[in-house]
Amino acid sequence: MKEKELIQPHTDRLHVFISSRMQELEDLRAIVYRELNNLRIDAFVYEVELGARPDDPETVSLLEVERTDIFVLVIGGSYGEITEREYDRARELNKPCLVYERLGRTTTDEKLQRFIDKLSGPRGVPSRSKFQNAVDLAEKVAKDVLADRQRGVPRACGFSYRRARMRSRWCNWSTSRFCNG
Repeated sequence: MKEKELIQPHTDRLHVFISSRMQELEDLRAIVYRELNNLRIDAFVYEVELGARPDDPETVSLLEVERTDIFVLVIGGSYGEITEREYDRARELNKPCLVYERLGRTTTDEKLQRFIDKLSGPRGVPSRSKFQNAVDLAEKVAKDVLADRQRGVPRACGFSYRRARMRSRWCNWSTSRFCNG
């Protein structure tokens, strides 16, 4: 079995990768994970999904970024080198990137400031959202992920039959859930 297949089985469900500095925002990541799973969206959060593993976290994370449909970046008050590499990989693969910054975040971390400046640069994201707490973040991520999927526009890179089927099932599910409920 290939290493990619050992991480998570492929499903027709939407797959969202949650990226942030693990040591700082572990509680927020867990709440976003639960919120997305309640919506029947597969969310990947390293410490929830994998726990202790013999593989190094960077390799596992980058493999998960490759198979994700949407990349979510959460910025707190400190810099994470692996987090930046995950973001770079998602951009290389033209993944939709949703970025959230904690309100009132103050830092003197020069690496974090450089990373934030990079997010505003030519290969950055067009906009970011601010959040106050874990509940606010979970609600915003869920709303934005649903909105991205409802647009239904195939991505230039990574479009596949699996995603086309998933999109069709997603539209049927979301229409029945929000229009008939």
